[in-house]
Amino acid sequence: MLKLLKALVLSLVMFSSIPLTQAGGPIIYPPVDTQPRAVEAFVSSERGVNVGTAATILARVRGLNTNTFITGDALRLQIDGGDGRVAVGGTYTYAAANENSVVMDHICYSRVGGTTSGNLISRSSGSFGSVMVAPYGQPCATNFIDSGWYMAKFYAPLASKRDQSVHLRVTDLSDMAFPNTTIHTVVVNRLVNHLAQVQYLPLSPNVVMGSDMPVILFASDEQGMGISCAPSGSGFESDVDSGCSAARNGYEVAGDNAININQSTLGRSSLGSLSMSGSDISGLKLLSRSSAKSKSAIPLSVSNLGGGAYMVVLRGGSTLGSGYATINAMDNSGVARFVPGIQLNTIGRSWSL
Repeated sequence: MLKLLKALVLSLVMFSSIPLTQAGGPIIYPPVDTQPRAVEAFVSSERGVNVGTAATILARVRGLNTNTFITGDALRLQIDGGDGRVAVGGTYTYAAANENSVVMDHICYSRVGGTTSGNLISRSSGSFGSVMVAPYGQPCATNFIDSGWYMAKFYAPLASKRDQSVHLRVTDLSDMAFPNTTIHTVVVNRLVNHLAQVQYLPLSPNVVMGSDMPVILFASDEQGMGISCAPSGSGFESDVDSGCSAARNGYEVAGDNAININQSTLGRSSLGSLSMSGSDISGLKLLSRSSAKSKSAIPLSVSNLGGGAYMVVLRGGSTLGSGYATINAMDNSGVARFVPGIQLNTIGRSWSL
């Protein structure tokens, strides 16, 4: 009986040493995010993907209880009909697009090593401000962090039927409830016109003071067709740094069928230009791959994701309130196009964004 009593006391002491939640349940280490989730997906060229080209599929996972975004999940992109194929891997080619179901890549960016000057945070050394795309399961490189955005490529082969609607479903395999969403595009055979529209999509409309907010830009013509960028060939920056390469676009893009990014002048036969300026910002700071002193004051801030999708990173200011950043867009004649600027709300430290 005495041994039984000792064992009971010992077990009570041991249980009392376990950390408890307010409800009395033990805290699990490491923390597990079990809140319900929602998957949101977007296509860079919703109005149509030309045969022989590719569009970029982007996705994010929202935690519904905290309204924050979750990284590290396995997102399956599935084609529910159509002749197209999807590809992942960080670099993209037609040869790799031989599946109709893949686990999406994740987008990383470098935020270590920048120096602040006014509204611009630029590179002092290394890869600051650069964007990389990594396959699922492969961590971001040193000094890179997850953006919260996931991506993959959708290819429309030359043999695809014209005006064929394609449905793509994105499912979060990391959640036992398997939340999913469906998006669609159309396979077309249509010439892409000059740059006419730019829409922006931040990971969240609210950014914590001193924290970063990755923002997706969708550049398209008047019909809503996404426009890729072509290798510059002008010495403004390397195609590797800008992402304006066949590896990021997923196919070879001709200069007369593309736009320039991060340039003050149009390239020959370009369909337009897309850039941002450190001087046209209020209440926010812009991450750039260069101080832009030798680049006609154009920060190297826009990164190509392919298919008409681009990414910039803005940092919350030091005061609460609304922030604004201008997007500079020109058509193929060098005429400025009016596009809405990026608006973000700078908030205090909070779990809910």
